[in-house]
Amino acid sequence: MAGQPLPLGGPKPRLLLAALLLQPNTVMSTGALTEVLWPGSAPRSAAANIRTYVHSLRRRLAEASPDFADRLRGRGGGYVVTVRPGELDTTLFETHVSAAETAATCEEALAALDLAAGQWRGNVLEDLPHNHTWSSSIARLAEMRISVQQQRLRLRVELGEHADAVAELRGLLAEHPLREQLWQQLILALDAAGRRAEALTAYTQAERVLREELDAEPGPELRQVRAGLLAEPEPEPAEPRPAPPN
Repeated sequence: MAGQPLPLGGPKPRLLLAALLLQPNTVMSTGALTEVLWPGSAPRSAAANIRTYVHSLRRRLAEASPDFADRLRGRGGGYVVTVRPGELDTTLFETHVSAAETAATCEEALAALDLAAGQWRGNVLEDLPHNHTWSSSIARLAEMRISVQQQRLRLRVELGEHADAVAELRGLLAEHPLREQLWQQLILALDAAGRRAEALTAYTQAERVLREELDAEPGPELRQVRAGLLAEPEPEPAEPRPAPPN
């Protein structure tokens, strides 16, 4: 809470709170929570167990702040967690993404996207068993995350921050080696930095990975990037833009 870890007990209470926080300020029925906690095989005592977990969570939340305990309540045959603006990392993430979309300059957009990326501490609910009821929410957030990372890196290249962009792209490709857009960005970043030989090597690596993993050739956009490298003289590396005055 408030940016600090708070022990919540075993996996069941944590699953319960995670399910509620994926739908903040919305009542989630006892039946829906039962399906999250015991998919397909709920015990007869499920409703009573949920009440026990809620009581335990309220007690632990109160240890962080008495106000937090009142945020978790039973209501209308279910339970709800009340979240205020600016408190939940997922909503903060989306707020910063929206700010980037309306930014007046590349620098402002990059700053907003950096704030958005800073809300992440690993994958969504990575230490909890996933449930089909929240698969779409997790997939949407994961796709937004990679989209933000790609936008950030495109802006870094535009602003002349090639070395940082290249290093981060290599890290992303270690996690997502089949994403052709990331390979395309890496190749363009290397070329913009005056490292064309490395850019062409990166294309060869992408070609090999796609063939070995998918039995497929690079798509037309990635092939077009390579053709452009072969057809154009190597650019002089652009100097990073000076930081705007405070």
